[in-house]
Amino acid sequence: YTGYQPYYNGAAAYRFNVNDCISFKKSLKMTVGFGKQETGFRTDFSKPENPLEFSSVAYWYQQEPHATWTPMGDARHRRPTFFQQPSAHDTNETVVLNCGQARKEIEYLADGWDFAFKRGYSYQGWPSQVNHCWADFDSLEFDIVCPKESSGILKLYIIDGDNLAGGREESISVAGKLIGSYKGFQSGQWIEIPISGADTASGRISVVIKNLKPGGNAVVSLVRFEGS
Repeated sequence: YTGYQPYYNGAAAYRFNVNDCISFKKSLKMTVGFGKQETGFRTDFSKPENPLEFSSVAYWYQQEPHATWTPMGDARHRRPTFFQQPSAHDTNETVVLNCGQARKEIEYLADGWDFAFKRGYSYQGWPSQVNHCWADFDSLEFDIVCPKESSGILKLYIIDGDNLAGGREESISVAGKLIGSYKGFQSGQWIEIPISGADTASGRISVVIKNLKPGGNAVVSLVRFEGS
């Protein structure tokens, strides 16, 4: 009855017991999170290369009659809320994209935020921990759609997951400005770009990643925006 017991070579299980049912008459809210002392979950299991995932489900027996159900939103509006760490650790992330990940490419988009994929393709299958990307053999292009005059930090995670053409090389431009050229990122690299209100005056942040090496391609694997 502890709720959690490591067993079977590190696996974990939670109990399901009809004796522990929860009765309610009007509404029930269920949340999943970590206690204040469980800092290891935040520090170790929030990294891009960590594949650990958590999920939850609830079943209930409904007595009749009952009030009309609230209409259920479409799948995009029923996405899980991105995990926000409390107080000083709050990241204020408004965009969390896992580029090219077939099962969960959009992890979180705050109200008023979106993205527009303009040029490129998706790929998943590298042997690395982060095994997915958006890519293009010439110029990978997409926009972050945002409220006008938003500011913060745009974070791009690039990884050369298969050392294509002996190692990729690419340039990154954001909001019409060249940020830099990058190579030797086989182990993965975060690029952090400050974004001002002037950069988002149109309600969009343009991102252009150009391939600089013949036989290679331009890639990005994770996109995050942290508001200021």
